[in-house]
Amino acid sequence: MSGHAHASILLVLSFALSMQCNAKDAEEVFAEANDYTVRIDVTINTAFSEDVRGAGHGAGFLVDRERRWVMTNAHVAARSPSTLEVIAANDARAGARKVYVDPYIDLAIIELDENIPALKEASLGCEQDPGTGHSVGAYGHPWGLNFTGTQGVISGSTERWGPTHLQTDTPINGGNSGGPLISMKTGQVIGINTSSINSEDDQNTNFAVPIVQACRILDLLREDVDPSPPALAVDFYDTVGENDKLLVARSFLSPQDIQLLEGDEIIAVSNRTVANVSELVHWLRGSLGNVHLQVRREEEAIDLVGQLTPATNVVDRQGVSFSGVLFAESPIELKNVFGEGTTVMVHDIEDGSEGNGANIEVSDFLIRINGTPIHDLAQLRELLVSSGETSEMVQLDFLRISGAYGSGRLSESVRRDLKWTYPKDIGPWPRIQTASAPTGNATEGLGRRSFEVTEAKQEQ
Repeated sequence: MSGHAHASILLVLSFALSMQCNAKDAEEVFAEANDYTVRIDVTINTAFSEDVRGAGHGAGFLVDRERRWVMTNAHVAARSPSTLEVIAANDARAGARKVYVDPYIDLAIIELDENIPALKEASLGCEQDPGTGHSVGAYGHPWGLNFTGTQGVISGSTERWGPTHLQTDTPINGGNSGGPLISMKTGQVIGINTSSINSEDDQNTNFAVPIVQACRILDLLREDVDPSPPALAVDFYDTVGENDKLLVARSFLSPQDIQLLEGDEIIAVSNRTVANVSELVHWLRGSLGNVHLQVRREEEAIDLVGQLTPATNVVDRQGVSFSGVLFAESPIELKNVFGEGTTVMVHDIEDGSEGNGANIEVSDFLIRINGTPIHDLAQLRELLVSSGETSEMVQLDFLRISGAYGSGRLSESVRRDLKWTYPKDIGPWPRIQTASAPTGNATEGLGRRSFEVTEAKQEQ
């Protein structure tokens, strides 16, 4: 054997041994996860449509020790007013507040009220793009079995339910939500455990938010830049065999926003090619005030420069409770479902309330009060307050998505008369000064019921 060949074999063996030394085994990966993963106990007294009133738990992981930031799911921290307690594996505890809750992807950043010394900062695989077959593990608290791990592989990725999700056969159950999905090769967090198919026929199909999306939001927050997505006031065509095209079907953009036309194909954001809405939103974050779009319009490539309106800040979300009915702006995915301007929606109804007795339903869109068209939540609030000075009854007109299939109608018109009571503020509102306004700021909830923090997606 030549000296050159002998040296080559030694080099290969040395590399192989180095890889074995650097590789982490499952016990080591999960031992590290135990040091950065937390349990998050959540109480929700007033629930917007995305949440359920009650108490539950999920998971999270420390991503910034200096700022005391923990990353989790939006549906764990809640898109409604909530009380949060964070618990480490050694049972050390701290309260927490929401720093940022995303209205598009299932992600939230919360800040601990005080440091938990035992917690370590998770290593994030922000540059990783795991392929099918990549070995991964999930860590969290499935069904209340605290700080436990499961293993599987990456099955692929999908945009079937809007934002891109990693698909995995790693078991993810109630209580895993918000916890880390970890590369068993590197030990880095590559996803946030989010959901599973809720079907008896399912053979273990589960989903996670890619950490690449989360890292962009985290970096922008650290730079004190708003990472909010645009308000997505645009509908895109669902085209068979052309899933790599973003074709505008309808636009409800504000006059001050970039104007997209029906048939426009969005090609890129600031020269970064985009093939779906998830990529479009990802690259628009942090630059909504200075947007550069490359668009193909009638076979001609053009550049559009301008701005887009950010989605409503979830942390400062507002609502109005009236006769047991919680009104708020509709979720981002339901904006303009009945056309421009129909944005005030019923989010929750208190059991046994007058609104419950009047057969008002969650997802009803309010269009008029006492004959006056409703354009936004602030206007509704003012009209509800002033109505009590002129009448004992309030007439509410709704549009309801039609359940009468085959009728040819998208919606049903519903009218209800309710006895006037003073509306209650939910979230941060300036006080309305009227002769009938009671003292104190009424922000009480609508009752509570028990729930398990999990989010399941149904096969459509």
